[in-house]
Amino acid sequence: MAFTLNLIRPGDGMPERRRLEDGAYFIGRGASCAICLPFPEISERHAFVTLSGAQATIKDMRSANGTYVNGVAIDDLVPLAPDAVVQIGNCMLRFSPASAEAPLPPPESPPPSAPPAPPQDNLSLSPSVSPSPKIANQGNLNLSPLRAEAMRTAKE
Repeated sequence: MAFTLNLIRPGDGMPERRRLEDGAYFIGRGASCAICLPFPEISERHAFVTLSGAQATIKDMRSANGTYVNGVAIDDLVPLAPDAVVQIGNCMLRFSPASAEAPLPPPESPPPSAPPAPPQDNLSLSPSVSPSPKIANQGNLNLSPLRAEAMRTAKE
């Protein structure tokens, strides 16, 4: 069975996808590694992953900075649950069985610049704010009929 490797390297916006067949793969910065991550914080042969059927395992190869699975440092051979996140240096890797591959989340869209303004036809003032009679009489505010009547009564 094949696996899909989703790899995010530092500074890359979109993950790199690779199809991996069943087999054993070294991960590290060395040119001989099948999964080469050329960063100084990654050891020459950092980790070793085995893919077989629907099972995946990973082992840290006594690297200087460690290998993490779902945020937990590993020392021995560890089975990888589908879509577990492996961190090696600043790189994030996810091995998924090709038939059950989880879709990648869509890229984040920028937040809207401003929410639309509410309709202005029913503007009212809070009780703590009272316009001067001069402003209310100039028709600059659209007050409800009851508020306008209360203002006229208070003015007299």
